[in-house]
Amino acid sequence: MILIMNFLNFFGLDKYINWIDTSENNQTISKHVIADVYESFLAAVYLVYGLDKVREIVLDVLSEEKIFSSMDVFVFRESVVANESKRKKINYNKIFKSIIGKKSIINYKQENFNIDKVTLSLKVNGKVLSQGEGINEKIAKNYALKKACYKLMMEDTRNEINYKFIIQIIVGEFSKIEYIEKAKNGNNFVVELVNSGKCLAVGEGKTLKTANKHATKKACLNFMK
Repeated sequence: MILIMNFLNFFGLDKYINWIDTSENNQTISKHVIADVYESFLAAVYLVYGLDKVREIVLDVLSEEKIFSSMDVFVFRESVVANESKRKKINYNKIFKSIIGKKSIINYKQENFNIDKVTLSLKVNGKVLSQGEGINEKIAKNYALKKACYKLMMEDTRNEINYKFIIQIIVGEFSKIEYIEKAKNGNNFVVELVNSGKCLAVGEGKTLKTANKHATKKACLNFMK
């Protein structure tokens, strides 16, 4: 509620709302109206600019010192900022193309005409691989690509996909990944795939090479879930 009450002043939108709450016999803007305006504003931003812009706006409002009148709000903001710093944008289109190859023909078919939700089928060489849903075409495509990548990785029993290339796309081109050898499990090697001090996955194999590849594939699948 603190966030909502400071919303109008933060963006200067109060002067655009002509509202008198007669039940209180004064000329103040109803809290319910402020809440509706707040939700509508964020929804409009989401439709036009996407979730990242909405997150940026919420964090900007939360960062105002005057809002921190309670420890609960401060803790909430710290949690949001921490989660934001861990979040990465993944280029599913680039990953997908690296899996299927440049010569494959990719098509998207819209399966519905609902104004509230777009459903797209992702086809490769005429075969449907996945479906994605979203409030717009971009989000639906991205979700379909993510599901298709996960499906193809799961079906890759011979591990022919270049998972090291994919994990580098996921964590960032200039982000360092390391393979740390652990104690053997019987005759098998065990390794941890680490990025920025965080273990992404543990792999096991008869050789270090197979253990590394196993860890890399598991890390990629974890990101695709």
